[in-house]
Amino acid sequence: MVEEVTLENIDKYIEEKSSLFVPPSMKDAKETLLEIVYSNERGVYIIYGEQDIGKSRLINSIKEEIENDIFIISKPYQTERETLDELYRQLRGKQFAESVKLYEVKIRVNDAFKKVSHTIIIDNTSEFSKNVLIELLRFAIEAVDLKVLFVFSNNWRDLELDVTPKFEIKLHKMVEKDIGNYLDFLFLDTEFESELKEFKKHIHFIFETSKGNFTSMMALISGVFEIIGFAKKEELEKHQKVNECLIVMSAFHKELIDG
Repeated sequence: MVEEVTLENIDKYIEEKSSLFVPPSMKDAKETLLEIVYSNERGVYIIYGEQDIGKSRLINSIKEEIENDIFIISKPYQTERETLDELYRQLRGKQFAESVKLYEVKIRVNDAFKKVSHTIIIDNTSEFSKNVLIELLRFAIEAVDLKVLFVFSNNWRDLELDVTPKFEIKLHKMVEKDIGNYLDFLFLDTEFESELKEFKKHIHFIFETSKGNFTSMMALISGVFEIIGFAKKEELEKHQKVNECLIVMSAFHKELIDG
């Protein structure tokens, strides 16, 4: 986390701070995820919700709390073998030799993870090819000794996958009061008190514009500071403070509303 928040580094600060924020409306989902992580119950679990609703952010907030028990695959590898190689590398710090057959890789990954109730998380599944995703699901089901959480955008049933999860969690959009909680969390212990007050005057607009989508809301707020930074550089005094005009300008700039 950046030590001193300034206009020059606030974009980085917003990104880092936001990764730790869990809206109250997602509290139950986080508690359920923590129960899954702490549980000794192996099997396939699923969490799903709209694109950019905050799934990865929720997972990362849990990873911050339980770093040693969670292994996350977020990069869409081209094959099942590459994915399992990466899992083994995260756990053991080394990868399999090319001569090791896939069936041997599966056995050794299963053996490595079954000794302790680690949670494997396959994130950004929408970026995986369907064939690789099906193979990973089949492996997770057949392994029986593993605990694997798959993270889907939108309803995973639309993919017509042949899987019955042990448990599934659906994430919902933020509610309007989450915006105020987020702003308080974001600007706590910073020098942006006046900006906080101004943003909080326009919570309804921010909520309606972002449509309850966390990433859109974050982009909107970050965009305001981008405009302010440009205004200061160009000595445009009119746009150097947060106000309704700048928030609307940011919404246009981030293509959240049309002209």
